[in-house]
This record gives sequence, structure tokens and C-alpha cells, in this order.
Amino acid sequence: METDEIAAASAAFRRGAFDECVTISNRAIESPEMRGNPPAFWWFRCIMAQCLGMQGRFAEALDLVEVNKLTTGLESALLGQLLIQKSFYLSRIGNYLQARDVLQEAADLADETGQLSLRCEVEINQMTLAFYMADHEGMERRARSALSLSLQHGLPLVEARACSGIGKSFMLKGEFAEAITWYERSRGRFVDAGLSFEADGILSELGCCYYGLKEDDRALQYYEQALQSSLEARAMPTYQIDLANIGNIYLRRGEFSAAILNYQKAVEIARELGDWISVAKWLGNLAHAYSVMGNALLAENFELQAEQAQRKVAQARAAAAI
Repeated sequence: METDEIAAASAAFRRGAFDECVTISNRAIESPEMRGNPPAFWWFRCIMAQCLGMQGRFAEALDLVEVNKLTTGLESALLGQLLIQKSFYLSRIGNYLQARDVLQEAADLADETGQLSLRCEVEINQMTLAFYMADHEGMERRARSALSLSLQHGLPLVEARACSGIGKSFMLKGEFAEAITWYERSRGRFVDAGLSFEADGILSELGCCYYGLKEDDRALQYYEQALQSSLEARAMPTYQIDLANIGNIYLRRGEFSAAILNYQKAVEIARELGDWISVAKWLGNLAHAYSVMGNALLAENFELQAEQAQRKVAQARAAAAI
């Protein structure tokens, strides 16, 4: 199935040039040649969806990977990718219940067909969904399962994502030095694969670890590199996180105006994305900042807003837990 267009789209995606990848893919999809080449047609839709998803355009990404009668007859690996991506974008808009069910479809397909690579992708996405569901034990369990499979069968990208999940688990427990070891391993695999945007994303996580160790200068260096990568790719889901992370550095330094400005920008982006987990976090950060400044009224106001956002997340999680 390899063509010049596929090679060009893949190269653009690897270096984080998502707009370029979308342009190439859209042009390929609209070409007459695609009418008789369903595997290539759906491959381009998949990679377009990934680019749009990275930029936070989740509704558009969902439209591209919708499984319907047109996907009948696709090979299981490609059909599985459509299901996995659909599940991921559903989780990003907070529909954890449907995301769980669609991911189970992908898991069933992997079991029926014996597709090892698909099974690994399912494990990675179940790891991610567990994180969104605040099931941190489940997240680490899935990550370690995926890591074991990746090492058995020589799958470095699965290893990269699994190591990132294990790093996240240690970071959430405050074990920053151990988390750094896993994140560095993850980043090394992404660098080796030429996936520069994903490698830069790990810098953001490393920054959080060094922030936890109170090595703020190093943390800020990583945050700023990650933010620049997100900005160049127009990757709003990560950009808002980078802004808030840098805001934390400003707050610790006592640069309150700069911290608040970053948090406000992050909240606005998170609201536009429908990312209520992040909305709650950044509103909580604003509440803390105003509390440190001694402005109890504004602190209470933002804390109430954060609680409202947290209730939205809790309701979505509860629906999926039934």
C-alpha cells in the first residue's frame, strides 16, 4: 500500500507537522485513485484523525473514524485502528462509557483474529482510559501488561507508550526519581522512531518530575521546549497543559500575575476542548493562586467553579463504571 503520498503524510506526522499531514491526506482522499483502494482511503482517514485529535479537534476526528457499512471488508488491523481511535476521541470529550464499549469491540476483534499488534494497542488505550477514569492502579497494570508484550515481540512504540504510563504511575505517587527513569526510557524510544512531537511531550512529563523535586530551572527548560513544540503543531490539548505547568513555576516564584495569566489561558483552552478534567485542575490552580495572594473572595469563587467541573467529570466516570 506504500505510495509517495503515504510516505509524505507519515513523515509530516512523525515530525509533528499536523497541518501538512492533513493537507496531504485530504488531497489523497479526494483523488479519483482512492475510489478503488479502500485500505489506502481509510489509512489516510486514520492519520488525518490522529492529526486533528492532536490539535484537539475531536469531533472532526470522530467523523473520520466512524465505523459504518463502508468499512465492511477492511482487514482487521485497520478496522481495529478505527475502533481504537474512535474510543480515544470519545474519551477526550468525556464520553467514557461509549469509549469503554468501543474499546471492548477492538479487544474482541484482537482476540478473534489473533492480532498481536492490535492487542497491544488495545492495552495502551485501556491504560489511557484508566487514567481518565482516575483508576491509577488499572493504568499501571495495563501499562505493565503492554510493556511485557512489547518486549516479547519487539514493539518499540508500544514499549515507549507503556513506559510513559508506568512513569505516570510513579509520578502520581510522588516517586519522581523512579518516574524520570521510565520517562527517559520512553522518550528514547520515541526519538529512535523519529516521533519528535511525542518525544517533546515526554519533556513535559519530565518537567513535572523535576518540579516535584524542586529543580525549577530544569523543569522550566523542559516545559518551555514542550510548549514550543505544542505551539508549532497547534496541539491545543498539550499546549494548555504546558501553559499551566509554566504557571506553576511562576506561582512558586511569587510571580502571581504571570501565573494567573497562564492559568486563565489554560482554562479557556480546556473549556473550548470540552476537557473538564483540565478545566477543574486549572480552576483549582487559580483558586490556590488567589488564596496565596490573600484574596479569599476570588479563591472561593474559583474553587466553586472547580467543584462544578469536577462534578461533570465524576458523573461521566460513574456512568462508565456501571
